[in-house]
Amino acid sequence: MNTPLAVISNYIQMLAKQMPEDDPRHSIIEKIVKQTFRASEIVNNLLNFSRTGAAELANIDVNRVVEETLSLVAHPLKTSQIQVVKNLGDALPSVRDRQTSCSRCF
Repeated sequence: MNTPLAVISNYIQMLAKQMPEDDPRHSIIEKIVKQTFRASEIVNNLLNFSRTGAAELANIDVNRVVEETLSLVAHPLKTSQIQVVKNLGDALPSVRDRQTSCSRCF
């Protein structure tokens, strides 16, 4: 599973470097880049889960996860004329989760 993801990731990163940042498609390409990293991390987490051993935990910012998720579904929501009202907490505690090695992921 990681091999096709690596190929997709490499090609989309090359495309991202060739596209001007003011191109409206640039933000979509950046989301694809980020999500290929996420997909690869999910595969790695599944592999790690299937193995025995101690897990390293890290703090996860819930507001950031919500913002990222909403950015992924922004276009379908907009085309369906669905408006999302966010009411994020300023002082939410972090959630403990398995630590990831992907700095561009959640």
